Amino acid sequence: MEHKNTSKLKKNKCQNIDKAMRIQEVIERVAISRSKIYDLSNKNLFPKPFKVKGTKMVRWRESEIQNWLEAQYDE
Repeated sequence: MEHKNTSKLKKNKCQNIDKAMRIQEVIERVAISRSKIYDLSNKNLFPKPFKVKGTKMVRWRESEIQNWLEAQYDE
């Protein structure tokens, strides 16, 4: 019985994990150039990327990109 509850908890935690988007995916989603994305991000006008631990790669959280897009339509 306890085993089933544990697997349910694990499943729920996985559902809350954001997709880590690559720059090309972000460009396609928001229709803004790579340089403009970094420019806006440096000015705190666009979500900042995070570094993937142990690598030189950066990614964006899908939920942050979606929230940013929705905020653009709210204005």
